[in-house]
Amino acid sequence: MANRSDLMKAMRGDKNLMDADLRDANLSGADLSDADLRRANLSDANLIGADLSDAILEGTKMPEGWEFIVRAR
Repeated sequence: MANRSDLMKAMRGDKNLMDADLRDANLSGADLSDADLRRANLSDANLIGADLSDAILEGTKMPEGWEFIVRAR
């Protein structure tokens, strides 16, 4: 379950989601470009159409096949 404070910061444009637990979250179409997602858990998250361009993904747990369902550079 995602931490509510993590998501509130992201909605304000902070995009600092380091260590956030977003597994099973519905992030379809989300603008996570330039987000700091280091060590975040996105396993089993719905990322269809999400924008992860220029996001920092070091150590992030991603769903299998994520490269084919998101926009990333």
